[in-house]
Amino acid sequence: MNPDRRRLLAAALAGSAALIGLAACGRQAEATLVPAEADAATTCDLDGMLVADYPGPKAQLYYQGDATPHWCCDTVEMFNTLLKPEQAREIRAALVQDMGQADWEHPRGHWFDAKTGYYVFGSRRRGSMGPTVASFRLEADARAFIARDGGKLLRYAEVTPDMVDLSVALLAASLWWYGVYASRRVEPEIPTEICFVAAPTPYDPRSGTAPDAPRAIPPNARCPVCGAFPSRAPDWAAQVIFADGDAYFFDSPLSLFIYLRNLPRYAAGRKSADIAAAYVRAVGDGRWIAALQAVYVWGSDVPGPMRRGNLPAFRNHTDARDFITRHGGSVTGSAGITAERLRALEPSQPHPAGRHT
Repeated sequence: MNPDRRRLLAAALAGSAALIGLAACGRQAEATLVPAEADAATTCDLDGMLVADYPGPKAQLYYQGDATPHWCCDTVEMFNTLLKPEQAREIRAALVQDMGQADWEHPRGHWFDAKTGYYVFGSRRRGSMGPTVASFRLEADARAFIARDGGKLLRYAEVTPDMVDLSVALLAASLWWYGVYASRRVEPEIPTEICFVAAPTPYDPRSGTAPDAPRAIPPNARCPVCGAFPSRAPDWAAQVIFADGDAYFFDSPLSLFIYLRNLPRYAAGRKSADIAAAYVRAVGDGRWIAALQAVYVWGSDVPGPMRRGNLPAFRNHTDARDFITRHGGSVTGSAGITAERLRALEPSQPHPAGRHT
């Protein structure tokens, strides 16, 4: 083996066990941290998937002032988070796995600075969400991978947001998952019409807030429409509060309006008249605003937390139009969020009443 390559491989192996010095985003200083390892309970911040259950490279992000790793179950999600124009929180470090060293089916360790890597797009290998981007510390390993599995080699700086559009990735992932993972199951076939039942969060009189005032998002609250954790994308979150004090939290305004316009499907036994308040987050300052009074943008190029088009909310028309100059779309009020518009954005699998899990 070439001595230079031997030294590089030795350094790569040592790097996963030693402290890794990473260039902080947007500054020259080095931030030193120890990479975490996913366990059986580690979930993806974006979609709640169990990270360790799926093949392909994973990523972990560290936000400024937060020592907790935020997991991505595949590299497409990592790129989408790092490159999306509405990313407000400063990311000081992004780690990805070196697939020249890690096992593809069960990758562990071999973490390195994502911004220094080589990436292969369009290979035959699949990750947790189906088509994925293979990550490598060394160019030679990336080219050897391409010779076996195809694809195109890019450096981090060459990746653009349109290459990691999660609205496209979601459709490909859904088709792949049902074709590969679902076909391996030995249990009876799972019905395609399934609704997730989220537990309500009751009012706490000790909170010191009014029963119909907006509440903090509980870390374990699940969206009753899609099952995601709203606390993991708080800038998009929404909530509805019923007269009996029960609150439900949503991953986005889209899910909130799907819920409000389909109460019999998602909240059997409840009626619209039972709703005391509904809130969405305002783009910009992130404060809660009344959902029915907010201004929304339809058809922008900014995807929501579940990788499809969404309905970013604003306090007024001025803020909404400023957003439109940068991201496109058109202004609408809550009354303009029609069933047709919701169907255009809603995931294709139906959620009829009576089939719950």
